Amino acid sequence: MKKVPFAYAALGTVFAAALVVCLYSGYRIWEAPREAERALRAWDNGRDAAGAGAPEAGHADPPLPDSLFGPAASPGSNPSPQAGASVLTKPAYRSGDLVGKLAVPKLDRVLPVVEGTGDAELKRGAGHYIGSALPGETGNLVLAGHRDTVFRRLGELKPGDAIELETRDGVYRYIVRGARIVKGTDTLLLERGGEEVLTLITCYPFSFIGSAPDRYLLTAVRESL
Repeated sequence: MKKVPFAYAALGTVFAAALVVCLYSGYRIWEAPREAERALRAWDNGRDAAGAGAPEAGHADPPLPDSLFGPAASPGSNPSPQAGASVLTKPAYRSGDLVGKLAVPKLDRVLPVVEGTGDAELKRGAGHYIGSALPGETGNLVLAGHRDTVFRRLGELKPGDAIELETRDGVYRYIVRGARIVKGTDTLLLERGGEEVLTLITCYPFSFIGSAPDRYLLTAVRESL
């Protein structure tokens, strides 16, 4: 008989924890479109920067491991015609700056793209992984987003679907090549390669409650001009 109160207490604790998670997820789903809309308005009004002060760092349900790339050439590299050497991408933005906007016609979605992948940046839209290629550069351009907000329907995209990335330099169009699922603890997930590649990363499973264990990687290649 003494075990009954303990069982009820344990059940109550589990229920309370689940309720907190659900409430937080609900708040994020409700608040994220407002943050994204503000960022899109700022972009359309010609304001590139996030404003005074750098956003706070931190990752809730982080979509990115500490190390994404293999040991090959550096991201954003443009080989020299003479030596075939490559150079690192120089930071063109500060954390929190607006980089552009991402349009996904199949999903009828337009998302702001912000420099950095901390929680403050991902609340506002898709985050550009610092150190990955920039639009127009050879290499892997990596964007991260939360699975329950900006990248909620990412799994609906199929090979052949189009993705457009608008920056101040123009519009870059990519065609989806495919997707794969990896463990959240995996590193060295991406090849740098010699193409202009766009990779979208989010947590997986999409409907998982709590911190999702895996990562969903969708890859697209820039359309030939």
